[in-house]
Amino acid sequence: MSLKFTLQKKLILGFSVVAGICALIGLVGWYGLSQLRGNVRQLGTEEVPALRQILTLKGALQEIKASEQALLNPALSIDRRNEEYANINRVLHDAGNAIETYRASGNLNESTGEFGGFLNTWKDLQADVDLFLQLSAKIDALRIENPQKLEAQLEGYLGEYKTWAAESVKSVLEQTPFEGNLDPEQSSFVQWLGGLQVENPQVQEAVKHLQYQIKEVYRAVGTISDFLEIDESELAKDVYIAEVLPSIESIQQYVANVKTPINEALALYDELVRHGQDVTVGLLAAAEIKLDSIVQATENSVAQSVEAGEGLARSMIWLVAIALLVGVAVAVVLGLSIARSIARPLAKTVAMLNALERGHLDQRLQLVRDDEIGDMARTMDAFAESLQNEIVAALQKLAHGDITFSITPRDERDLIRGAIKTLGEDLNEILGQVKLAGEQIASGSAQVSDSSQSLSQGATESASSLEQITSSMSQMASQTKLNAENASLASQLATQAKQAAEGGNSQMVEMVEAMGEINASSQSISKIIKTIDEIAFQTNLLALNAAVEAARAGQHGKGFAVVAEEVRNLAARSAKAAQETAELIEGSVKKVATGSQIANKTADSLDEIVKGISKVTDLVAEIAAASNEQAQGIAQVNVGLTQIDQVTQQNTANSEESASAAEELSSQANHLQDILARFKLKNGSNLIKLSGSQSLPAVAMDPLSFGDDDTQDGWGE
Repeated sequence: MSLKFTLQKKLILGFSVVAGICALIGLVGWYGLSQLRGNVRQLGTEEVPALRQILTLKGALQEIKASEQALLNPALSIDRRNEEYANINRVLHDAGNAIETYRASGNLNESTGEFGGFLNTWKDLQADVDLFLQLSAKIDALRIENPQKLEAQLEGYLGEYKTWAAESVKSVLEQTPFEGNLDPEQSSFVQWLGGLQVENPQVQEAVKHLQYQIKEVYRAVGTISDFLEIDESELAKDVYIAEVLPSIESIQQYVANVKTPINEALALYDELVRHGQDVTVGLLAAAEIKLDSIVQATENSVAQSVEAGEGLARSMIWLVAIALLVGVAVAVVLGLSIARSIARPLAKTVAMLNALERGHLDQRLQLVRDDEIGDMARTMDAFAESLQNEIVAALQKLAHGDITFSITPRDERDLIRGAIKTLGEDLNEILGQVKLAGEQIASGSAQVSDSSQSLSQGATESASSLEQITSSMSQMASQTKLNAENASLASQLATQAKQAAEGGNSQMVEMVEAMGEINASSQSISKIIKTIDEIAFQTNLLALNAAVEAARAGQHGKGFAVVAEEVRNLAARSAKAAQETAELIEGSVKKVATGSQIANKTADSLDEIVKGISKVTDLVAEIAAASNEQAQGIAQVNVGLTQIDQVTQQNTANSEESASAAEELSSQANHLQDILARFKLKNGSNLIKLSGSQSLPAVAMDPLSFGDDDTQDGWGE
């Protein structure tokens, strides 16, 4: 029995070989790493930690040196000085830890004596740092920040004050008023003292007294200047001796009190600088030299360990490289062999599948192999044979109209053969029903065509009669509309006449009222004229009395007599004019009364005319309304006849179209029968040609049928 070397076994064998090569490379690497482990452990646990601690000590020396340099700066604030103190204490603590760690590492350099020498120097350096911190603490206790700057400012402002004081003394000696500044608040010395921020109690107390004494000196100098302006030199001299000189002595004492702590701080700074330069610098240099020696020895030991490790690493690299090359070569050979055994059959399979996709069924694989690819090739060849001999043969018969083919599915999951079998059965049933339906449609369409022709002829005759009736009704509607328009015009004219008569009657009434008003006005004028006549009579009497008085006056009354005569003449003329006017007005009043009577009679006649015209207007309006209603009714009848005529014409057109469609349907049914005649159906002898009166049998359709239930129902109807 031969062993079947399947594709699975080939792949397992190839990957097993590759895994063995990887294991070999791993063993070689593990051996090299285990050898390097000892060197790395020595570096990591002994030499490198020791070197790290030595470097920490060197850093500590540098930080101590930097902090002490910072503390030597007088301008450093109290907060910054406290930070430097904390930094020095931290560095000393870290350095102690580094020394203990170095001792615990067991490094051989300690046996050489270098580290012991460093420890002695370190103890001296610690004592020196403690002394340095004590001196610095004394400076901090004075609580004076930047004493050098404070001393310089004090000397500068004090010099300005001394210049001012000398000018004031000069004015006293020369007995002239002082022309300088007399306001202490404008003094730069006073302003500086007011803004000075010093925490030393002695300085604070002295500054307070200085401010007071300087202000007193300014006040006294102002008083002296006032006395000198009024030539009171003796009084000025007394004030200078009694007030200025004692204040100057007090100022000098308080300035000395301010300078005392400042000088102490400066002396401490000088001592601190000397100590740092003489002692601290030397100790730091000695400690750094010893640490450099230890670092050099440690670096030499590390270099030897690194060189040994590099040699071992180079050997391991060569071993791993050789094993890797061998493994790659073996893996490549196995991979190419397995790939070729898989790729070539798969390429043929892909070519066959592409041919099948293009419809070429004549290609076969014909591979003779005992693995899975051989099984796949035999299955593909069997599939192509089945596809060509069964599926394609059935489809070719269907393409030529032969639906008598039969095909049997292999099992219930054989979708292709099952679908083709269902397609053949459904097409046989559907085409048989379609053929029967075509014959019935042809017969029915002939009957529809005959009925449509008869209906079209009758509709044409009805349309002709309806058109004549519509023409007569149109003429009647036109005449009725003309009558209605004439009646409406007559109604409008009667209405206008009525409005004109009513307007004349109202104007006549207004005229009668106006005549009455004229009569009343004439009577009023008559009364006024009578009053004028009485005034003229009274004027005549006055003129006569005036003439009598003038005659009595003699020669002196001649002028007045002439005036009285003229007044009498004017009164006579006024009386005459008033009489004539009264006569004219009386005649006008009589004529107005006569005119009023005539106007009243005319108004009565116009009133009668208005009533008659109103009745005529009402009758004409009723006639016009009736004519309009009649015209509207006839117009509606005419519209209805027009719509009936349109419907009749549409029915005629529809009948003609129905007849034409029926003829076309009959032609299409015959064409459908010609098309169906090319199909060869199973049990064709059972198809019976139906008459036009027969109905189609019910058709049972499945999901693969060509049509839906609505279309089938339409055919059944």
